[in-house]
Order: sequence, then structure tokens, then C-alpha cells
Amino acid sequence: MGTQPVELNTGGRQGRVLSVDDSPVVRAMVRGYLHIGGYQVEEAESGSEALRHLAAAAYDVVITDLHMPELDGFALLSAVKREAPGTEVVFLTGAHDVNSTIRAIRLGAHDYLTKPLTNADAVIGSVERALEKRRLYEQNQHLVSQLEALSQTDRLTGLANRRAFEEGLARETALAKRHGHALSLVSLGMENLRDLTSAHGPQGGQEALRSFASTLTRNLRAGDVLYRYTDEELVAMLPHTDLVGAQRAGERLVDAVAATEVVLEAKHVSIKARAGVACLSVGDTDRSSLPDRAFAALREAKNQGSGGREPRHRLPRPVLGNDVVPHRRRRSD
Repeated sequence: MGTQPVELNTGGRQGRVLSVDDSPVVRAMVRGYLHIGGYQVEEAESGSEALRHLAAAAYDVVITDLHMPELDGFALLSAVKREAPGTEVVFLTGAHDVNSTIRAIRLGAHDYLTKPLTNADAVIGSVERALEKRRLYEQNQHLVSQLEALSQTDRLTGLANRRAFEEGLARETALAKRHGHALSLVSLGMENLRDLTSAHGPQGGQEALRSFASTLTRNLRAGDVLYRYTDEELVAMLPHTDLVGAQRAGERLVDAVAATEVVLEAKHVSIKARAGVACLSVGDTDRSSLPDRAFAALREAKNQGSGGREPRHRLPRPVLGNDVVPHRRRRSD
């Protein structure tokens, strides 16, 4: 009985199949049937050879005999599920090999075909169903990745959020300790956010915060990451940056904000920024206090500027130890 070519929904390409059997006759039958359906087929005569194929290229479906010398189908199935979990496995079995069939299905095989293979429709249909299952698997993985990204993204600013910051800090601290380099934080806050919100409403305040985040992002180095830490405060993580470098970065960021205006209700409005700096120096072991120290410096910078007149010096006296330095915007003389 003849068959018509099968239209596959595999992201714009035909499915790629690896046929594994120590019998060249069986491999030839599988190849012939699947070529009718328009599939790409490659062959391996043993489980060991199949692993080499799988290490070198990606396959959508593996059709394998269960009973082969060296590496049998069960071991190959386990390797596929471990190394390429999206690849589906269809196995070949004898008509009365019920125990092996049950075992393979329990180990994660998608389907089975009974030898001798005399029906092209059965082979093509099994592969088609396996490809559909793989497509659904890939869609699910994509959705999971999207949800994970959303869970670590602040909706208002588009920045990474507090959860992402905690994970990033753990990762970067481990790298800093392992490779012996410094890690710094620059905490940043809008001094006049509440005034802008009061004057232009919640939407005006949100637009000002978005502009604040955008300006800071544009002025970061490649490799530095900006996070929204609280409703009103952001923090920049600076790998490979010591205290002096972090102070310079804080100055640069505050000056960039001061030079940028945001339009609120057809009015050009300036944003006043403050910054605090903390550094995890080489040899430090406690990362948990690093954000606290950075934001303590930010609070100190805000307090120093609350008297109504900006200090004229660039870098104030360090507070809370030698690695915490508040920074505030310099007034023009």
C-alpha cells in the first residue's frame, strides 16, 4: 500500500531521524519508508556509533533496536534522555517481547514498532507523532524560559528585579572569590521622585523613573548590570571594579542623569540623582552586607543633600568603613 508524503510541522524543516540497528536490512527498510515521508535519515549500526552521531549533531527522533551488541537499546535510550531530552525515541521489538516493551516505555520511549517492519504507514505515523511531541516539548521549554525571564524582570522599567539581583550577586561573588577580583555596587536613587509624582501625578512619576533607569542603562559599561532594588531605588552591579572605579562610575552615572531632562506634561524636568558605593574587596568573605552598605551610603548622600545646598566637593568623607562612599551631584559654580 502506497503513502503520500507527510507534511511535518518542525519549524520549517523536515524531521531528522537516526536509525540504529545492527541489521543493515532493517536500517534499509526504515530509511526507505521514511524517505517516502520526506524525512532526513542517518544510520548507525550500534548503540556506540549512535552516541557518536548524537554527540556530533541534533536529531528529532531516534529509531533503535533494543537488542544490540556492545550498547543495547536500553542504554542508548537512557543516554538520549540524559543528553538530549527533547529527542524522542521509538524502539523496535519482537512481536512477543512484552517485558522489554513495558520496560522501554517506562524508561521514556515514545513508541514502539514491531518487527518485521512491513507497513510504511506505521513507521511514518510513529515518527510524525514523535515530532509533534517534540514540537510541544520545545514550545513548553520556550514558555518556561519566558516565564522565568518575566519573573526576574521589573514591569515598569524593564530592568532585572530584586530576585534577579540576589541571584546575580551570589553568582558574581562566587566568581570574584574564585578568580580574585573585586566586585562593587553603586546604589542609585531619585531625590525628587516624590516631588515629581506630586506635581505630575503617578504616571508622571513612573515616566520619570523609566527615564532615570534608561539614562543609567545607557551609561553603564558592557558587563555591568542595573537592577530595580526597591520602588524608588536602583543598584548597578560592577564586576572587576574596585572602590576607586566604583566611585568614578557613580560620579559618571549621577552626572549623566543631571544632564538629561524628561518631558512631563509638556514640561522639561530635571532629575536629581544620588549614589552610594560599596566594594567587596579581594579577600572579603561576606557578601550579605554588601547591599546594606551600598544603600547606607546612598542614605548618607541623601541626608547630606537635605540641607538645601549641594556640597561643592566631589567625593565626601567615607562613612561606615573605608569601602562605603556616598556620592551626590555637584552643583555648578
